[in-house]
Amino acid sequence: MQKLKDTEDKERIADIFFVLLDQVLLVGGEELKDPADFVRRMNNLLSR
Repeated sequence: MQKLKDTEDKERIADIFFVLLDQVLLVGGEELKDPADFVRRMNNLLSR
């Protein structure tokens, strides 16, 4: 979180936010509205 505090990469921050939100939904037993978007965001984050 400290690294994110100083970043200006808004796309990365958005990806992290939505991945965390989707993970909360999955843990709660919900289905994702757009699983492909979740995978795309995860791949973007893991490739950095």
